Amino acid sequence: MGERLGVDEVDRLWRRFEHTAFRFETLPAYRIENERALVAEFLAGEPNRLSFVPRDHERSAQINTMIGQGRQVSRVRVLHEPPSGYERWQLLSGQIAPGERFRWISYDRALSVGLPVEAGDWWLFDSCRLVRLRFTPDGAPLGGELVGDPAVVVQHAAWRDLAMHVGLPRSSWVPGRPAAPR
Repeated sequence: MGERLGVDEVDRLWRRFEHTAFRFETLPAYRIENERALVAEFLAGEPNRLSFVPRDHERSAQINTMIGQGRQVSRVRVLHEPPSGYERWQLLSGQIAPGERFRWISYDRALSVGLPVEAGDWWLFDSCRLVRLRFTPDGAPLGGELVGDPAVVVQHAAWRDLAMHVGLPRSSWVPGRPAAPR
């Protein structure tokens, strides 16, 4: 068992990484308070404001600054089949920052190539600091666990590389069409 971290401590690691930050996302939905109204509008079929929520304006600016400093931010999103309403909203609403290396992979494809989908979400910072994220059953963030075992960290780095290799760019996702393996 690693060191327990609160949400703010995980965020501090995110802000202070030196070279690379990678996120592996597996939940069908997240309960992020400032996204709730936009997701509800999208699911109700109302005209959706296809723009970043306020938190993500800040996150997008942070990512742009990080990229300007030579740092890299990447993420792989596991999509369920069919994708949840939250997953569709995430891909269609612009919740991906300019410069962020974003990929997606279907849940079945992720399992078939050996990615740890059932283990949940995690961050890997600078290929050496692994944080397994914790959530409530409905997807509200609770913080994480900083993993210190070098063998576990190295395994997650290999999974990161695999996920980025087999993941597809956001532009390849077509609503209503099942994900084709690559």
